[in-house]
Amino acid sequence: MSYSEITGHTAFLFSLCMFLETDIFNLRLFAIGSILSSVIFQYYREIPLLIPIRWNLLFVCINIGMLGLLLQEYHEAEYMPKEQKDIYMKYLAAEGMDKVDFMHLMSKAERKMVKPGEYLIRQGKMNYHVHYLADGNVTVLR
Repeated sequence: MSYSEITGHTAFLFSLCMFLETDIFNLRLFAIGSILSSVIFQYYREIPLLIPIRWNLLFVCINIGMLGLLLQEYHEAEYMPKEQKDIYMKYLAAEGMDKVDFMHLMSKAERKMVKPGEYLIRQGKMNYHVHYLADGNVTVLR
């Protein structure tokens, strides 16, 4: 078996791993392995396939950039503000919510103080918000 054939099979094995992976970070790592193996396979053919090699190298660069963004999100989630970390640890970590997903949710959040007797939502009206009660209590009327 030639070096080219081995890398061709390796590219497909990495692709197989990609199809079985649920974690986006690992999926991108497998994609990079698959694409680089494919580039080597295409380069060492009798006549190298330069068009797919160039496109695949672009895809590797894109995946590396996306890995960088994922690593940045993981880092930001590790060092979230104390108030957010307290909420996450107290209510959502035990339920299995990922820190990065929590940070995405919090990036859309806004603090709202509600006065006694004030309605958050009314039956029959469209609601475009998720409400999280941090302190106090509410009454639900139907």
